[in-house]
Amino acid sequence: MLFRLVRPMNRKGTQNKHYMRRIPRDVRELATGLPHNLLDGLAAHEMFAPDRPASRQTIKLEGAVAVGSRAVLLCAAEDPNFILHIAGVVDRIKEVVRDLVCENAPEDYQLAFRLYGIDGVRPLDVDGVPPSPHEVFILGECLSPNPDRAMQVMRTTKQYLLHLGFEGRMSTAGNLAFPFTPPEVDLGAAYRFNIYHIIEADEIAAHFPLFLEEIKI
Repeated sequence: MLFRLVRPMNRKGTQNKHYMRRIPRDVRELATGLPHNLLDGLAAHEMFAPDRPASRQTIKLEGAVAVGSRAVLLCAAEDPNFILHIAGVVDRIKEVVRDLVCENAPEDYQLAFRLYGIDGVRPLDVDGVPPSPHEVFILGECLSPNPDRAMQVMRTTKQYLLHLGFEGRMSTAGNLAFPFTPPEVDLGAAYRFNIYHIIEADEIAAHFPLFLEEIKI
């Protein structure tokens, strides 16, 4: 497990450290036996990683790119049979929505679901068994070229997810609970993180010039 973390004034690395994985989400550093939970990310690594002065100062450049418009659907479910079949339900909903809003045209949007209570925060392990929670919160997300299209997809998704049939369904009244109405929300422009760049510089101040302008009224 090797990594190198570059900062403006120093470097951290695990080139001379060795880690051992004992259970799926626990790693221990061989020299000390100290635990490292994988969810702690780089913060846990830094307990073991040496801190070395940088040979040159650097500037960290981060940026994002617009990817379209975002709309979301906020809803929940507590029917045990619905939760049991929810993976298949959301796959079917994607097909139903595509057939309704696209007809014979190609898809011009992305539709995704986060199932909080199942795998909304962390994906299931490859050989993991899906949990059977008391209830789940469903976040549906649509990215499309414009806000009208994103909201159209979300409204269609809401309607058919609400009434879609599944094995063991007890009622046709509705599968979902909504925290408020309407549950579809236009979130406006959507962005994706796309730049993480380290610039080496002999003189950082030269990259951030200051200008003084006197304005007389």
